[in-house]
Amino acid sequence: MRNVRFPLMLTEREDDEIQAYRFSRKIGTKAQAVRDLINKGLAAEKVATTGPEFGDQNPVDARNKTGLEANDAESI
Repeated sequence: MRNVRFPLMLTEREDDEIQAYRFSRKIGTKAQAVRDLINKGLAAEKVATTGPEFGDQNPVDARNKTGLEANDAESI
């Protein structure tokens, strides 16, 4: 259930790109298109920060799977 709202201001260019994404994929609402893009961006960020082998996990779980804590990487 979605129960969190927040205002979001866009540039005309951002709005045009979101609308183009929405219509090219036949997404019913701009809100759903924005949610899809947010989820894609978050997934890409996970892969970028944890590597593809951990991309489907949150970064904390992925880091702990390596056996390293946050400060351990600095001492390597």
